[in-house]
Amino acid sequence: MVKNTRIVIIILVLIIIGSYIAKRTKQPEPIVEQPVIQEPDTTSDEITITEKVIKEDNFSGTMPEIGGKKNLATAAHDYVAKVVADFRERANLEVPDLRKEFGDLPPAHYTIDIKATHFGGLTTETILLDEYIYTGGANGMSLYTAFTAEKATGNILALKDVIILEKQKAFTDLIKKRLLAAGKAGTLSVFPEDVNKLTFDMFNDFAFDDTSLIIYFDKYAISPGAQGPIPYKIPIVDLKTYLSIQ
Repeated sequence: MVKNTRIVIIILVLIIIGSYIAKRTKQPEPIVEQPVIQEPDTTSDEITITEKVIKEDNFSGTMPEIGGKKNLATAAHDYVAKVVADFRERANLEVPDLRKEFGDLPPAHYTIDIKATHFGGLTTETILLDEYIYTGGANGMSLYTAFTAEKATGNILALKDVIILEKQKAFTDLIKKRLLAAGKAGTLSVFPEDVNKLTFDMFNDFAFDDTSLIIYFDKYAISPGAQGPIPYKIPIVDLKTYLSIQ
């Protein structure tokens, strides 16, 4: 009985000694530093444009990634995102059937390329989108989309905000007259019948640089396809009586 008690006591002593040694020799838990998460800068007025390459099963191309807190940047960014999303939906719907018929030939793969340029006039700034879309056939479709904003307010402008209301018909007549004269002189290839059909509401895309008002016409809108989309410039000095801003 005494022998058994001694054995128990020895075991308990060894356990206590072992626990003490373990506590003294235990390595401290490593300190793990949490990564610092950088929040995107939403306070900058700077407009940034970078190119993104698109490679998907049914279409490929390029698109601009437009950053900045200005209304101008937001409007152009959202427009590009919608155009690409709509194009993706169309490609995913149509291209698989084309691939069954043509294999991997070009008709079975769509292309979209959008390039963005940011520039300013005296009181405005513009993001111009140069768009090219190919969905088969001999030629793709080219067009311009322009977003123009007033620098002072940041508000996106329509041409009706720029041309005095009472002058809008006279402004339209002036544009038609100049386009027809350019066609007659051979400096610009135009379809007179299409030029004569122009109305003020058809001037959707415009911009200012330091010296001119620029109106953008889509491919085929007023001229042969070989002409491509047309940026038509009118000197500001010739529009003084028409403009509410410059």
